[in-house]
Amino acid sequence: MRPGFLVAYGLAVCSLALGAVLWGNAGFDVVVVGLGWPHVLLGFLFYFQRVIRNQGSTRPVFFALLAVTAAICAIHTLIPITGLIYVFFMFHAFRDEIFIYRQHQSHFRAAGPIFDRAGTILLGVSAVVALASRYKFQSRVAGVEAAAIEVAVVCALAACAIFQFPRGIFQRFPGLRYALPAYFLILAVMIVLKVARLYQFPAPLFNSFMVVFHYFSWYVFYIEKIQNRPAPAASLAPLVPHSSIDRLLGAMSTTRGFLTVILLMNAVSFGLACATRVWGFASASGALSVLGSAFTLKYFLYVLVFHVTISFAPKGGSQKPAPPFAVTAAVPAQTA
Repeated sequence: MRPGFLVAYGLAVCSLALGAVLWGNAGFDVVVVGLGWPHVLLGFLFYFQRVIRNQGSTRPVFFALLAVTAAICAIHTLIPITGLIYVFFMFHAFRDEIFIYRQHQSHFRAAGPIFDRAGTILLGVSAVVALASRYKFQSRVAGVEAAAIEVAVVCALAACAIFQFPRGIFQRFPGLRYALPAYFLILAVMIVLKVARLYQFPAPLFNSFMVVFHYFSWYVFYIEKIQNRPAPAASLAPLVPHSSIDRLLGAMSTTRGFLTVILLMNAVSFGLACATRVWGFASASGALSVLGSAFTLKYFLYVLVFHVTISFAPKGGSQKPAPPFAVTAAVPAQTA
């Protein structure tokens, strides 16, 4: 199991637990939105610098993806499709987890497609898991019985991962040594959340957990990539940043700089989300109303759709998913 996965998992659990302590079930939306804006903004900044320079004819693609986002959001205003939006995001999150795994396996040099047979199967299973997590039971008895079946599945996955049985399958598909423990943890948290809701304890939706986990997963991966990035050759002179975006991304090219930017952005964003919840900015007038609306889950979902949509933009021939930010502004090719 990749240590970064466990770190992101723990941070997601602690963040949602803090939301529950502060505001109960309403606190989960505050966490999703408050921690979501920095992730989305950094992803957009990296992509937008390519749009400004029109690298690889990104401008037509950008406007096409913007139109797709507008269409999805327009449909959502007419027919509530929150569940489908979360499944859309789940596809994005699981695909990125496959990409992160392959980056680690290749020492952060992988650049090939992720939609091979194993990746496609994993994405299919993730979609089933996402849909199953939204199923609501009509009675507590049915919920407990379903939870018992899921516990059995989780225990079987854990046993397979620990003993690597059947051995032939693990030898043929070594990625299962990572995938099965990961699914074990994902299903485990799904079970805990379902049981908590059955007994009227505050618990977020499984999709909310995955969204928050995705934020932290990229932050942890970014730090890992910085720390494993080879030092530049002494003969190469550093490039001078040409824009504010370049300077920001350049400042984030070190672990210290990255943590400083991320902590500040998340502190401000989470503070605004908390203020919106406590003081009701969304129901105010003028600028406060606009600010408050931006920090409510209803409108943040539209931003989340845009974030996921632009991740499908082509990357100059590479089939890697769009990163939330570049590893260095000076060398755009070394992106996550």
